[in-house]
Amino acid sequence: MLTEEDRSFLNAYREVATISPERLPAQVSDDHFGLSRQDFYRELHIEDGIYEKLEEEILATRDQLIFLVGPRGSGKTTTGLYAVTELERLGCFMQWISIAEEEAKARLDDKSDILSYLRDQVRKHMREKLFQPWSADDEPLIRLVAFLLCEDQPETVRSLAFNVDFERQQTSLRTLMKVQKINFEDACRHILEHRNTSPILQEVLSDTRQQAEVQHLSAAIKVFFKTKYVVVWIDNVDAFPQEEQTMLINAIFSICRSDPINLRFVVAAREENLLRFDHFYEIQSEMRKAAVYITEDRRGGAKSGMHMPNLSRDKFKKIVEKRFDFAREFQKKIEEQVAELPADASELQLREMQRLRERYGPMIRKIRNEHLKIISDKACDAIVGERILHLFNNSIRQLLPLHSDFMEFLVGIGYGKDEYPLAFHFDESFMRTQLLFWLCTMHGAANNEFRYFNIVRYTRENLGGQNSDHSSSATGCFLPFLTLSCIWNLCLNNRVRRDDTFEIPTIERVITNLQYIGYSSEEIKQTILRLYNPNSEYTMFVVIETRDRITQVQQLESTHRIRITYKGKAALASLSNSFGFLYAMKFISDNSPNAHNALEKNRLNEYFAHLLPELKKIGKMHLNSLCKIRQQPRFAQRADWLDLYLQDFGVPLENGFRRSNSACRGLGSEPKRVLYFDSLIHSIESYARESKSRKLDEEISKLINSYRQLLSRVEKGELLPGEEYDLA
Repeated sequence: MLTEEDRSFLNAYREVATISPERLPAQVSDDHFGLSRQDFYRELHIEDGIYEKLEEEILATRDQLIFLVGPRGSGKTTTGLYAVTELERLGCFMQWISIAEEEAKARLDDKSDILSYLRDQVRKHMREKLFQPWSADDEPLIRLVAFLLCEDQPETVRSLAFNVDFERQQTSLRTLMKVQKINFEDACRHILEHRNTSPILQEVLSDTRQQAEVQHLSAAIKVFFKTKYVVVWIDNVDAFPQEEQTMLINAIFSICRSDPINLRFVVAAREENLLRFDHFYEIQSEMRKAAVYITEDRRGGAKSGMHMPNLSRDKFKKIVEKRFDFAREFQKKIEEQVAELPADASELQLREMQRLRERYGPMIRKIRNEHLKIISDKACDAIVGERILHLFNNSIRQLLPLHSDFMEFLVGIGYGKDEYPLAFHFDESFMRTQLLFWLCTMHGAANNEFRYFNIVRYTRENLGGQNSDHSSSATGCFLPFLTLSCIWNLCLNNRVRRDDTFEIPTIERVITNLQYIGYSSEEIKQTILRLYNPNSEYTMFVVIETRDRITQVQQLESTHRIRITYKGKAALASLSNSFGFLYAMKFISDNSPNAHNALEKNRLNEYFAHLLPELKKIGKMHLNSLCKIRQQPRFAQRADWLDLYLQDFGVPLENGFRRSNSACRGLGSEPKRVLYFDSLIHSIESYARESKSRKLDEEISKLINSYRQLLSRVEKGELLPGEEYDLA
């Protein structure tokens, strides 16, 4: 049970964990934690050099369009809001356009309206900047019109478009001023003196203001405010569907062409949508520049892109630590507000203070705060160690509430005789087991970002002949697993660098490989869609390079290029091999009423005894599948058939994703490939060794030895499909 002290602090931490900068005001406000957007970056985020590289890219290159690419929740908006303020300080005129989803949808009735929508947004912001008064007796509209119609500005400032767009107005003004050439200062004085008495001059003012386009306004801003560039930062481009995003990008191109000297655009976009971004294979520890292609066929050429780095262990832990500290300050501030409440406070103020006192009080003591910090640090290590950062697609926005919920669960387990929370004494191995068991049995249904394969259920269905996803002649192994590993291996095999790019496998190649082992084209396509479609039981395990969002099998084309994501790699090579995860899958498959109870350290042997029959079933199904694959024409006549199979379908032991370096079987290439079940049982063997349980160690060793002997018989062709045998 949580104490009142624990509960109040964790409520405050939960509140702080969900703060996002776009919801904060530009200036400090007591209603928003006493934070401004600028404060957020310093107080609750990490200054990690990302902004500096963006600044260099924006100011030091001639690229008019720069993409900031990264998954949802990776910090693009946080970085952008900070960059807007900093670049303004350096002399840029900054526009922040965050596209509201409902506004975007309203524009889709007429798709050609997207260009006018974006142009209107940019012009509106520029006009607000230009038409604010410089002094009491100097009207900015007059200065703008005089600037657009005058003929004494240098050519570097005055575009030829002025002469064309405003030729009629220039002729009228020359006539009124009785001059051959309009001078800026003289025009300002003349318009100021006669604007109220001359109908023709009023018409000139109105027409010029209405006809002033983006390029005219940006040129005026640069002269009047002495800015380096006009930078338009577009956030939430994903509010548009994919096809319309392409139209939006084309609209940006159109606006860019109107002013190639002054205008810059930065577009924040998710990598999983329509953008082709090179270097996607590497685990990126820092921001790096690469080419972005708007279409899958690379038409239109490459644009400049900066990729948000993956969320590192240190960065994640520092952000958690900052929010933990801020939560205590938040409690302290509320305590002070309650104490300073005036005697004549209104009924509304009293009710609000009472609500805050009940939710966030009493304030946590320093010693208890230190205890929770230690548990928090252990929880962070478990989240990082189990590749949860990858499984949540490096989304800070998703991971901080997850950490908050896990902290509440850990502290709620209870206290020992020493008055320390029991979780305080968890070792790293047991903390990881507890995390995955909790995540799958209690948290998974509440968070759509976290999807997983229910291996236990799939095994039972295959062995029971109830799996409708496979024909009777197909192998019994998990098709989603084989599809992921096939795509991963094809990506590795095709990793040919040409001008810093990679060759991505096609769907046709994936289908061909999987057909070799007995699957039909239709069921392979269905599985690919399940691994891709955000509305399926999995999501974001693969990315398909296509302009349109695919929702039906009929939309999959053989020429579409496909790649595995970080999330797909982590789900296949790490999560699915964990003892805590597999034990959770058994509870879920059994519909156990005790699934929401915390695991107990002294019952590990009991838990393993419950799981052991399921491990034997998984191993048996795996061996049965290999027996069938051994009979396929591609493998039947080859002594090295298992190596050939591993090359195409073995799980790569790639750095950053593997759970265990041990394997019963591996290729000599780097990274090594292993059979899924080999990876699973060696991971559990490592877990048994860390648990220091002799009985557990002996049981898993017997299972490994038995499996190794049977695998040897399968490889030699001595074990045939349908033959009866038992795993020890």
